Amino acid sequence: MSRLQDGGEAYVSNAVLKGRMLLRACIVNFRTTAADLEALETAVCYFNNERFPIGSYVLSGDELLSCEKPGVWVRKGEQPPRKDDVGA
Repeated sequence: MSRLQDGGEAYVSNAVLKGRMLLRACIVNFRTTAADLEALETAVCYFNNERFPIGSYVLSGDELLSCEKPGVWVRKGEQPPRKDDVGA
């Protein structure tokens, strides 16, 4: 999300809908065109300022997230703590 904002490609915020983290765009500029919206749709998924293709997985803390479609990360589960981390 911040990659899109920092790059000036779009300004979006996040929302959680039915347990899914989504990017949310608020279109208020009368100069917004269909091409602007199409570019936002094909923006893939960004995580920590990195671009990920559809089908990619990332680990955020102990949560496993999957890029399901452009801009949509879906929580797929958790990674149990490593033995090295227990009791540290």
